[in-house]
Amino acid sequence: MPPEQRRPDIVTRYAERLKSLPVDLPGQLEPSGEAPPARTDGPLHHPAEDDRRPSGGIGAADRPATESPPTSHRETAGHIGQLKALGFVRPDAEEKTLLSEQFRLIKRPLIHKALARRPDRGSNANMIMVTSAQPAEGKTFTAVNLALSIASERDVRVLLIDTDVYSQSVAAILGAPPGKGLLDLLLDEHLDFADILQHTGVPNLTLVSPGTRHPQATELLSSQRMVRLTQDIASRYSDRIVIIDSPPVLASTEATVLASHVGQIVMVVEHNRTGARQVERALQLLDGCTDISFVLNKVDAPSWNDNLYAKYQYHAGYGAK
Repeated sequence: MPPEQRRPDIVTRYAERLKSLPVDLPGQLEPSGEAPPARTDGPLHHPAEDDRRPSGGIGAADRPATESPPTSHRETAGHIGQLKALGFVRPDAEEKTLLSEQFRLIKRPLIHKALARRPDRGSNANMIMVTSAQPAEGKTFTAVNLALSIASERDVRVLLIDTDVYSQSVAAILGAPPGKGLLDLLLDEHLDFADILQHTGVPNLTLVSPGTRHPQATELLSSQRMVRLTQDIASRYSDRIVIIDSPPVLASTEATVLASHVGQIVMVVEHNRTGARQVERALQLLDGCTDISFVLNKVDAPSWNDNLYAKYQYHAGYGAK
């Protein structure tokens, strides 16, 4: 098929939609990569009481987590509508889409390993890091969609942690205002984990931003305080899955450190761009975790794939009139 007749891949379509949106939409970042200014109409920061330790520690509370504080219907509709405009999975979608089905296939084995009640279940298996060998391969797009897809499960809550201190784009995508984040918690012993939680307007999905940039981010992420935090999160809530959006492996050292804290890694590889040697180099640096899955991204799939899916939907009764 000639290049001009090929259908753009999902990441290209996402970028095109992002450019076409109004400049004041939180999902659009400035060319410098800085996060947009705080919004006065965004979701308020109301840490859940059950996420606060009475003693002021950094972990979650001993009792089971409850539902997040209610968000107004208007706020929720606005944030979810923004996800649709940017081309992300919509947790409230009434019909199946090709994108949502793709992430259902991706998430199922990850959830199975994360929540398995088996003796051979890996340590911190419910903590999943999403990364790539180099920048611009679609790791944040994958991490956010994966978190949204898992959050639609009936019995699972999701904590999405953005550790990419360089782009800090997850909060903008989800419409959350900038504020204190993970690095601030690791620096300030008086800061509680509940103080950095942000509710997204998406049911069962809570966000932690990277926080203030720091030249020793790698050292902070490898500290004993970070070790205690990850152990706390992984062990206290058996029904919670933690998705960590990590910086690219070959572009920074933070990913190598984070690999030692998680039980699973999802490596996003861009089709026809990232070579085998780059992937091998990245894998050598991720030796802290042995359970690594791959997502091949930006595949130039023929348009007839969508047609076949539409036919399947019709014959299966989805969307049939």
